[in-house]
Amino acid sequence: MTNTSRIIRDLFILLICAAALAGSAGFAFIKFRDMQTQTRGVGDLENRPTQFGVNVSLEQYSDADLNRALALIRNGGFTLARQHFYWDDLEPKRGEFAWEKADRIIWRARENNLDLIAVIDTTPAWARDPGEADLVNAPPANPDNYARFVAAFVERYSRRDNWASRLYIQIWDNPNVHPFWGRRNADPSEYTKLLCASARAARAANPQIKILSAGLAASEELIREHPDFSDVLYLRGMYDAGARECFDILGVKPYGMWSGADDRRVAMDTFNFSRAILLREEMLARGDAKKPAWAVEFGWNALPTDWRGKSSPWGSDSEATQAARLAGAIQRARSEWGWMNAMIVQHFQPNAPSDDPVWGFALVDKNLEPRALYTAATRAIAAPVLLASFDYARFYVMLAALGVLALIAAWQAWRALWQLPIHAWWQPIETRFVALPEIVQFAALALAVVAFYYSRNAALNFVLLALVVFLFALRRDLGLAITVFTIPFYLFPKNLIGSAQFSLVELLTLASVVGWMIRQVGEKGSRGAGESYVSRFTHYISRLASLDIAIFFFILAGVLSVAIAANFGVANRELRVIVLEPALLYALIRGSNLSARALQRLADAFILSALAVSLIGLYQFLFTNYVIVGEGVRRILAVYGSPNNLALYLDRALPLVLALAWFADDPRRRIAYALAAIPIGACLFLTFSRGAWLIGLPAGLLVIGMLSGRRARLVLIALLVVAVLALIPFSQTERAQSLFQLGTGTGFFRVSVWQSGWAMILDHPILGVGLDNFLYAYPKYISADAWREPNLSHPHNVVLDFWARMGIPGLIALGWMVFEFFKKGIGELREIKGNARALVIGLIASMSAALAHGLIDAAYFYVDLAFVWMLTLGFVSQIDRND
Repeated sequence: MTNTSRIIRDLFILLICAAALAGSAGFAFIKFRDMQTQTRGVGDLENRPTQFGVNVSLEQYSDADLNRALALIRNGGFTLARQHFYWDDLEPKRGEFAWEKADRIIWRARENNLDLIAVIDTTPAWARDPGEADLVNAPPANPDNYARFVAAFVERYSRRDNWASRLYIQIWDNPNVHPFWGRRNADPSEYTKLLCASARAARAANPQIKILSAGLAASEELIREHPDFSDVLYLRGMYDAGARECFDILGVKPYGMWSGADDRRVAMDTFNFSRAILLREEMLARGDAKKPAWAVEFGWNALPTDWRGKSSPWGSDSEATQAARLAGAIQRARSEWGWMNAMIVQHFQPNAPSDDPVWGFALVDKNLEPRALYTAATRAIAAPVLLASFDYARFYVMLAALGVLALIAAWQAWRALWQLPIHAWWQPIETRFVALPEIVQFAALALAVVAFYYSRNAALNFVLLALVVFLFALRRDLGLAITVFTIPFYLFPKNLIGSAQFSLVELLTLASVVGWMIRQVGEKGSRGAGESYVSRFTHYISRLASLDIAIFFFILAGVLSVAIAANFGVANRELRVIVLEPALLYALIRGSNLSARALQRLADAFILSALAVSLIGLYQFLFTNYVIVGEGVRRILAVYGSPNNLALYLDRALPLVLALAWFADDPRRRIAYALAAIPIGACLFLTFSRGAWLIGLPAGLLVIGMLSGRRARLVLIALLVVAVLALIPFSQTERAQSLFQLGTGTGFFRVSVWQSGWAMILDHPILGVGLDNFLYAYPKYISADAWREPNLSHPHNVVLDFWARMGIPGLIALGWMVFEFFKKGIGELREIKGNARALVIGLIASMSAALAHGLIDAAYFYVDLAFVWMLTLGFVSQIDRND
């Protein structure tokens, strides 16, 4: 076979194998994602829905129309009617009840063999807070007044003929959105007080009564101090406040909005029928799986084409689409959601003005004539149930087969790639590219990354990603610098294909790995024919240092913690984005044989990222309202969701900047670093992070002082004096004064969190609870003093964090990495000087600040902190005594 024929053969094999690898990986990803999507929320199929109901306004009818309405409801297959009973109508004066309207509705419902959900809401004027005296929907000033009325209601309507099994009491409605909670902000702890007081009173009146929680309106508002609040977070807050034992059934409102029942998207910002799954998952996370969830309102809206009334906030379908979607929802819930054993359609016939869009939900028109929706619901209720079934065995066999195919394809592709004379093509391309001015090379890489990030086409995404990989292979040092710069922007992910999102730093890290592999093949010829891939691998193994082995041990500890995690999904994700990918960044730095100039460029990229974030934050602080206001201060956010997260990033960068500003050789660079330190320091100050200002930054400055000469110590003392003076105005704020308040201050709260974390560790001392599983285990261990932050994902201490997540292997990995870092860094200081010395001093100060701040907050297990941690270790591993 001629040389040309062999090249053509190897190219053909490479293309076929690459296509097989990409196809099998892509198909496996799609099938795995589809299986997750199809099975999310499926459960308790033996307890499928047994009751169907409808929301009613029975108070509006004459006797004849009431009989007709109740007959239509019963004949439609509905056994439940959900009716509002207004407290302000039934007890207009304290202790004086007007039961006539309620009597008429309840007794007639009983006569028609309908179970009743009594929604008790609104507040009489005498029971309202004076500041909300004009608001009938305001909650009572004293929850005990409402609870007393609920007890009287239960006593009157459940005792007679032992009707408790046919009567359900729902405590309030929509408390998480205005105006249903008065003028105050939505507050799950306030509502929980009302719920628990009412549940105790109702159960005292009749122990058999069943309590429904308020139906929560779908909302995407994530700020708790707001009139509206996310239904998911509101439920989480209810559990945190102790609501679990105060209700028997969870009320949810899975309106279909603008999509059908087959819309399986489940996300905080998505409003659809599947949103009920989010609330169910909160129940599961709190160990409340045995309790059912009822759809107290659900449906789709359909308004006439000539509608002249108010616009519908629920969207609007044609009547045929509305009917089909409602029937589909009933079938899906019966097939998949055994935990939802009652569904109440919205609405039979609303008691509302003719221009109110709620009429688009009506099962009957204004003349009590059934619409197509009524017929569709009736047929869906009567239809046989086909329980959901999934062939898991076949699915896993298919995944295994695809995995084997991918491994074979990868191996054959690598062999074919290795046989090709790529070095003959690679070296001329690399020579020409490197001959370009460095600014042009950098611009080419940066523009490719920007184009890739902003591309909105899936096919173009992969084309541009391939270009990024190719350019990163040509200049891996510049590629690594760009990757480092993107670290703090991980909260702005890239949609790669469909709904699959990845942070730019993880995509660029993986691109750098592939680029490194391509370069190894491209450089094959320059290393001589005698050096095989195996010998090259053996060479790398022989160069492993103790720090490399420590990081490899850390990875193994992470894999082990995933294996024992109760919530495998979140643990697996954290293994990928916070253990493996940051470790890959370390490996890239360690294995790329970077020059001192390239290492300095990586440090500059890190500093520039902190500077960019700081400038964004300062702009927001000065010219916008995108800040956190509380405890007497305005706190800066920048690209983060929390000022504390921003502070954790900046107090790693600022000590490095200050060390380089003081010790760098080039006076122009010292000036540039000093100028960069000003906005970074200002932004760090405006986070008002007590951990950063009182622990993290002082620790970093102290280390710089210890590792420098007398003159530097004097300058640092001056800086500390300036910092103390800057903190004097802050000391007068509520945030500063709350730090040491007896029993309620932040210091006391941290201690209670540590106690809770320690209790968790005592139950899981060897292997911990698993990566990213602290949040799910924490409710079991939360102490009474830690109520202020019940949704913690870490114990606010670096040692407890590694131990709780990864057990004793995690502790060993932490100690090993830290020991090797300081051993290597301090050892190098005895031999090096100039810029390398300045960089090492800055890195040691940065790590010291991170560990000190980590004594009361996070130190590693955030994406940005993990990458900076491994970046810092990578720096120290590459600074040789000859630099």
